[in-house]
Amino acid sequence: MTHILIADDHPIFREAMVNVVTASLPEPSLSEAASLDETLTQLAENEPDLLLLDLHMPGMEGLQGVANIRNAYPFLPLIIISAEEERHFILQAISYGAMGYIPKSMPRLEMQQAITQVMSGRVFIPTSVIGSTSNHASQPKAPNLQELCLTRKQQQVLERMILGESNKQIATRLHIAETTVKAHVSAVLRKLGVQSRVQAILLLTENSKA
Repeated sequence: MTHILIADDHPIFREAMVNVVTASLPEPSLSEAASLDETLTQLAENEPDLLLLDLHMPGMEGLQGVANIRNAYPFLPLIIISAEEERHFILQAISYGAMGYIPKSMPRLEMQQAITQVMSGRVFIPTSVIGSTSNHASQPKAPNLQELCLTRKQQQVLERMILGESNKQIATRLHIAETTVKAHVSAVLRKLGVQSRVQAILLLTENSKA
């Protein structure tokens, strides 16, 4: 049974997310928290399969709370929920290790898509962000991955990057040094023609939907 923790300080929104999760997954086990302290307590008692996390509930301090949770639970799938819809903020949230971002104004069906996509091991970025990125003049064209000539290890690192994992997480997964991961990440970004991990995720997410 899939265990989902919904962390938000607004009871009405938690109830709404319960309905979204129930419609997204077969018979999920659900628990709720209304503050960062409550969230950390529940994580310590029973780490869930997915955390839906409000950025502005008590104790969070925005993305710093995300960083704290990510440091303590590096492999926990995490979707941020927020009323903030600015593109640069959403991209920053993904760079902090979130595997998905759900604006509170997002239609219910898209929320369900976000949950199922992250539960399948992929990063979810709102279509509004991908669309605005695609229309940006400096955005590189989505690459043909078969033509990038990545080594086997670079392919493995890229796969973990797409999942939103940090260099430390990738090093643990692949049993290699963190400095080696950094070298592979730099090589992958260079071959993709982008400057950051977030740009790489956006580029490859768009490519997968083409």
